[in-house]
Amino acid sequence: RRGIGGQKVMASTGVRPLRSRLAAGAVLALAAALVVDAAYEDIPVVKGRQLFIYGKAFHVRGVCYSPVPINESMLFGPYGDYFTDEYAFMWRRDFPLIAAMGANAIRIYGWGDTAGHMLF
Repeated sequence: RRGIGGQKVMASTGVRPLRSRLAAGAVLALAAALVVDAAYEDIPVVKGRQLFIYGKAFHVRGVCYSPVPINESMLFGPYGDYFTDEYAFMWRRDFPLIAAMGANAIRIYGWGDTAGHMLF
């Protein structure tokens, strides 16, 4: 007996043979994996000792960044957290210079968890 597309089906149940069902399942699983890969392509992935973003190796060229305004001290409020809206003039001035120098990442110090950092 033949079913849709000329495939053999079991006479009693109308179900395709197991091998055919497994092949169809494998194709669906592969298609689902490809869709998932495409959906999460922008998520950074670590393979071995290398970081990949958008499927390409990402080479970190970073600098340490801790701005402190003139005549201020990290010993007094805001205790080194100069990443708030009030101090935006500093990092807005510095970031283009850091990028022009070839850096693509920064490490910051003094981040306070109670202050607002929406602009940063």
